[in-house]
Amino acid sequence: MNQNGNIVDIKPYLTLPSLVDGLNKEELAALLEQLKGLEGRVLARLLLDAKEQSTSAESDDGDNLLTVEQAAAKLSVSREWLYRRGRKLGLAVPLAAGTLRYSNKAIEEHIERHRSSAKTLRKRAASATLDKSGPHQHEAITH
Repeated sequence: MNQNGNIVDIKPYLTLPSLVDGLNKEELAALLEQLKGLEGRVLARLLLDAKEQSTSAESDDGDNLLTVEQAAAKLSVSREWLYRRGRKLGLAVPLAAGTLRYSNKAIEEHIERHRSSAKTLRKRAASATLDKSGPHQHEAITH
């Protein structure tokens, strides 16, 4: 709808553009207004999609790929730390010359491995503490 309240169905003009030749000035203005509105929505959608793809791409196997900022935040490390160690740890996915993304799956697996090894270390430390106290302390408690 334009300022004068005219609504123009743009579909016929998209399929047969020569129909525009039969429109008066007000109809042309209404058509142009609707086309500009459509153009704005299409452009916004394209820009939004491009931004989403650049920040969270998906690899061929369905893994979400994260930017260095997203991956560093997930790991609670600096970007520099991730740049230095990401490839060695198997987290980095090169997309093109100079473009890296980080595998969300690999990051999740890395976090889980470190949680498991931290639990094991805590158990060993607790066990070592009990071993150091020795059986004598245990015997004293039971008597």
